[in-house]
Order: sequence, then structure tokens, then C-alpha cells
Amino acid sequence: MSATLQFDDEASRRIEAIYSTPAPHLPRRLIRLLDDAGLTVDLCQVVPIVNVRSNHNTYSAGMTELIADFIPGRQGLTEADAIAWSEDLRALSRSGDYFLSLNRYLFRAAKR
Repeated sequence: MSATLQFDDEASRRIEAIYSTPAPHLPRRLIRLLDDAGLTVDLCQVVPIVNVRSNHNTYSAGMTELIADFIPGRQGLTEADAIAWSEDLRALSRSGDYFLSLNRYLFRAAKR
């Protein structure tokens, strides 16, 4: 059974714009930047997060709360928008239509 969402896609895009990665290409550039700073990268790995449900034990639930608190007053969004967006995510989780996948990158560098 699919969830019926109350929140519109345009508002979701505005939330994404507010809370997107400030430097999306940094991982690609980081090895060169660290090398230029006199460091040698000796480890680079991906640390994935996958949530197929959202509850108090998941990364995405905590981020939903943080983002919902942050967005009112930005990009024309209100507290009611934040609540509707959060409720939609919870409805997606309850219906089994929820999916979050996020890659984080771990770099370890040392002085040459």
C-alpha cells in the first residue's frame, strides 16, 4: 500500500536546496587539496547509510527532525510546511515506500 502524500514536490525541492551539501564535489577534489597542503592520503573509503524505514533508531529520523527545525523561514517555507514534510516521510516509512541512501567519505591523511 502506497502512502498518500500531503506535501508537494516543489516544496521538497526547496527543502533539498536549503539543506544540500555545500561542497558536493569536495570528495573528488580532497586528495589533491590534501596533497597541496603537504599531506598524504593513506585511506579513502565510503561509509554508506541505508534506511528503508524511519524510526528513532535510524540516521534519517534524526536528520528529519534536524531539518524540520531548520527550514521554517527559509525559501518561503513555514513551520506548517516542515510538519507536513515530516509527516509525509513518516507515512512513507509506515507504508513501506521509504528509502534513504547516503554515502559519506572517510579520508585519513598524514604529514609527509
